[in-house]
Amino acid sequence: QKIEQKLAEEKQEGIGLMRVRVIGFGALDGDGVHTFVSSDFFELPGDESDFRDFVAGVRCEGGGEESGLAALSLALGSDWMDSGRRTRHIIAMFTDEDSASLEKDSRNPACPAGVARNMSELSAQWMSQNINQRGKRLIMVAPSNTVYDNEIAYRWDHSRFFELGRDIQTMNFDAIVSVISSSISA
Repeated sequence: QKIEQKLAEEKQEGIGLMRVRVIGFGALDGDGVHTFVSSDFFELPGDESDFRDFVAGVRCEGGGEESGLAALSLALGSDWMDSGRRTRHIIAMFTDEDSASLEKDSRNPACPAGVARNMSELSAQWMSQNINQRGKRLIMVAPSNTVYDNEIAYRWDHSRFFELGRDIQTMNFDAIVSVISSSISA
């Protein structure tokens, strides 16, 4: 709603269709049952109630190196829609930890199939034709000095890093909403 509101205020434009997919992730160890939780795409505003229910059911537990890069790989492999006047493929990633390496996660039997095995494969996914090269955006909210700002944000085109302070509860989301709404209308 904030993105739609920001577009209306600044650009006098609306969003015809917004498809949103949620991928929750944690540390990949043991059986991996609660490591990844993912939804199908929700079409907003029509599926707003289902979207809210799904997000409310995602639990943040544990700690340590999480499988953020594996989750990013899953997101990049999504069934993107590529129709409409201004198609955008936007991934917004929020984490409070650094990521385990893809080499480590991809060897774990609990890791979902199709996850990139290393950073080169993940970068290739970012550059693939599966994701709209002109309309792709990656927004990462994470602690500094992690793989997200040291290896991705400054090397991948159309990516933006926001440093997570003490915790996500104190995060000012206005800048993130502005980046997303600007990229939608650009």
